[in-house]
Amino acid sequence: MQNKSYDGIAFISKDYQIPFHFQDGKIELFLGGTCTLEEGATTIIGQSHGTLCGGFIYFNLPIPIENVGVMYTISETGQSESQAISMGNVKYDVDFYIEKYEVDAEINQMRFSFPELDYFLPSSDVCEALFEANTIKTMTFPSTPIIVKNFSFTLKGCDILFTLRIRVDGKWGSPRSTATTKSELLLEFEKTKELDFLVDLFYIVNDFFCFLCNRKNIALENATLIGVKHLRSPISGDEKAVPVTQILQIVDRYKDMPESEKTIGKIINYYILETQLEKLFSLFVDNKVSVQSIHSSCRARNLLDLKQSLQITAAFEHYYREYIPETPSDIALEFYSDIKALLEAYAKNNTGKKKKKANNLIKGLLPEPALSDKVSKTYDGCENWNSLAPVLDEWFNGQIDELANVANDWRNELAHQNGRYEPDMCVVSAIRLVEHLNYCIVLRQAGYSDEQIKNIIKIVLAR
Repeated sequence: MQNKSYDGIAFISKDYQIPFHFQDGKIELFLGGTCTLEEGATTIIGQSHGTLCGGFIYFNLPIPIENVGVMYTISETGQSESQAISMGNVKYDVDFYIEKYEVDAEINQMRFSFPELDYFLPSSDVCEALFEANTIKTMTFPSTPIIVKNFSFTLKGCDILFTLRIRVDGKWGSPRSTATTKSELLLEFEKTKELDFLVDLFYIVNDFFCFLCNRKNIALENATLIGVKHLRSPISGDEKAVPVTQILQIVDRYKDMPESEKTIGKIINYYILETQLEKLFSLFVDNKVSVQSIHSSCRARNLLDLKQSLQITAAFEHYYREYIPETPSDIALEFYSDIKALLEAYAKNNTGKKKKKANNLIKGLLPEPALSDKVSKTYDGCENWNSLAPVLDEWFNGQIDELANVANDWRNELAHQNGRYEPDMCVVSAIRLVEHLNYCIVLRQAGYSDEQIKNIIKIVLAR
């Protein structure tokens, strides 16, 4: 969680500046009386105290500014007029902000560096050490970044180059020199001023690593924005492109505290995912993975959370519709046939609107299998879908039918809020089974073999 705070002056309009305080994802404006704020605005630009030049911060609000009161005045003609006003101090939520903000800057790179990435792709691998008598004699660092993986993808019609790399932050000089390796994810694209586009890119990267960690409280909170700003000389009139670096900070007030370094270090290694990493990442670009079904933290992952149970089963239903060949069970077909016969008889014995409604219901009938049937079918396999038994039998062999029924009953209990079903360890195992199926389906869509999937989930879904 971020604990940053700022105090400074907010530029509410061209001629109006007021003090502000930002902390815990909220910006407070000190109006000092009454004033009319620009209604509908979703941005506030401020300047931190102690900065004569620069120090600007761009605050983005999730909902537009509204004035909270009305002031009535009498015009020169004696008519009563109303004016929207705000008074005292007002607070607004902030969903993201940009430090070192430069107006009209054009961004063409986003650079990510965070603890989970350090362990996903250890940067120590690029440092060569020469040992003598079990002690380090020399250490060699590369002078240029080492590109580990790069590929292109498209978002909103824009081509983006994805690069995983390791570079060295080095300083050579007197009296000492230093060198530190660093893992980075770099996104490169055509110059843009669209902040929403940059935020979308941030969340794609965030969701991808949440999936790899099987928790949403990863320590990724910001990205470095790199670009240029065009300045015109007041003397010659010549325009010059000046490099700028800004920091995009995302505010997530619902995010759990980051895990310990020991837990962060348990993330899966890049080289286990290397073969199909591009395809896996593309599923997130195309919004094909349900991130809502991922646990909020390690602690939450070890609890039976009611909302999480619904999200995990809902994600499974989505994946099933998208990727599993549809073949209704015999029970579903029989139920469909019985209901259709009843509706046909009803339509035959009625006329007018009743007959029309019955026929419309017949058209909308689908032999939808129960959740338990979908779970069993996904596990056991069917035409054009291979069984997941070779992947999951180590954990769930011989329990599938029972756990499929338990998952079905538990999901129905939560959906209908009957309050009659008492969960036990079988419910925990059933939801764990569905969660494993979710990961298996996604990883298969990415092109990983069953043997690879088994190795991946041993790490990602470990408790």
